[in-house]
Amino acid sequence: MTIGPEEATTADQRLANEQLVLNALRALGQVDELEEQARERERLLHTQAQLHLADRRELQSANQLATLGKLTASVAHELGTPLAVIRCHAQMLASGDVPADELAAEARVILEQVERMTRMVKEVLAFGRPRPDSAKATLDLAELVSGTVSMLSPLSRGARIALSWSYAGPPALASGEPSRLIQIVSNLIINAGQAMPGGGRVELTLTRRRGCPPGGVERDYLALDVIDHGPGMTEHVLANLFAPFFTTRGDSGGTGLGLAVSQRIAHEHGGFIGVRSAAGVGSCVTLYLPEASAAP
Repeated sequence: MTIGPEEATTADQRLANEQLVLNALRALGQVDELEEQARERERLLHTQAQLHLADRRELQSANQLATLGKLTASVAHELGTPLAVIRCHAQMLASGDVPADELAAEARVILEQVERMTRMVKEVLAFGRPRPDSAKATLDLAELVSGTVSMLSPLSRGARIALSWSYAGPPALASGEPSRLIQIVSNLIINAGQAMPGGGRVELTLTRRRGCPPGGVERDYLALDVIDHGPGMTEHVLANLFAPFFTTRGDSGGTGLGLAVSQRIAHEHGGFIGVRSAAGVGSCVTLYLPEASAAP
């Protein structure tokens, strides 16, 4: 912007007037007082800046502690399932009721769960580092579900939960990390069982159908339905179902991380989890995954 002669004259006049005021104040001995007030304001601003920086450091430290707390709770939740499976199978072995020809199979289940927990610990140590895409492989979702159902059956029987699963279709190929998809299926089965504290039946079915993630585009998916016959969910529960740390289990040990973690893993695999529920009828929680040939 160009300053014209009139503006320049006005600015010069203003500076001249300010100088005249300063000279008059100096003659009256008031300049030192004004300078002291200016220095006091500068000291006050400096102190406020230091307090602001201290508050920011304290907030950053609090955020770090909150992140650590969330991570610890997540690890504790994810280790809970394999630990429960190990305990159940170890108790069966200790009871001496396992036939000799089934001992090796029981030991393999325990070993698989130990290896799963080891992988989880490694994931925590590598927290924050990106996961390489090469970790994903083509797998048969039907076989993965079948193995997970077999793994959880003894635990479910102890809670008076009967698991129903069958699939006779062609291979349901998906691209993913088996251990992380097992986490999802395990969480969905366990949550369904917990919806029926007095016992009941959890049904698992696998189909191919179209689905639409929230805010996304409808497309074809492999759809694994996990159905319980509990009391169903309220609108409040449905609205907060995937919020971290939201739980309806009160003091009974729920951390509210199972579905939040499962939804995140599903998103990482190009899918999502959907829910349908009806009061007095039960709920159907569905894992949607793209088939390997259509995976992004």
